[in-house]
Amino acid sequence: MRVVPLMLLVLVGAGCSKKSREGLPPATEWTAGTSPELVPSQGMAAGGPAMGGGMANPHGDMGGAMDDPHAGVAGAPPINPGNPHGDDIETMPNPHGGAAMTGGDPTAVDPQRRVAGTIKVHPKAKGHVAENGAVFVMAKHFDASGNPVGGSLAVERYNWRGDSISFELSIPPSDAKGPIAEVVVQARFDQDSDAMAGQPGDVLGVVRAKIPANGVELTLDTLVTTSSAAPTAAPGNMPAGHP
Repeated sequence: MRVVPLMLLVLVGAGCSKKSREGLPPATEWTAGTSPELVPSQGMAAGGPAMGGGMANPHGDMGGAMDDPHAGVAGAPPINPGNPHGDDIETMPNPHGGAAMTGGDPTAVDPQRRVAGTIKVHPKAKGHVAENGAVFVMAKHFDASGNPVGGSLAVERYNWRGDSISFELSIPPSDAKGPIAEVVVQARFDQDSDAMAGQPGDVLGVVRAKIPANGVELTLDTLVTTSSAAPTAAPGNMPAGHP
């Protein structure tokens, strides 16, 4: 009875030893020849990509500049890839057409179309002209009698200060009636600051001027007594030279 178990153990041990030898070799017996070989992909250095200063130039060996895309095309101008404007940018046409660019004031009045001077108030109307009140100065055409007619050719607004103020108008060279060489300048002290119409208590002044004109003297001397802009003479004689 003791012999049988010993024989079974011997047979089992022999079977296990045989299976072990027919399977995978122990890890200590592996060699490089038994593992798959890593092959670097095309364009990559063995052992991995050498990044260095960056990725490879996608344009290849292009040197200092790109090729002329117009090369070989009949009639196409050559392109300097280093400077798209050519070798000398100063030779490019002036996009402003040669016009001189200046830092001058674009609102400055043309001296050849300028009418300027001083507005004063007549002593008889002085009580009707208040400090800081609005004064509208207009240039107009005039009729045979020298009275202002039609729409304004130029308009400026000023505030009354002290005993007199200066004015300046820029007259257009022409309009629908033709060239403008002479105008009537009308000033109106306006109580309600409405340039469209006069009212009783406003004060008017008118003077004729050839263009250009400097040193024009205009006097507020006519008191408005109706709701229209048509003036009526202030009491007493009109100043000399008044139209």
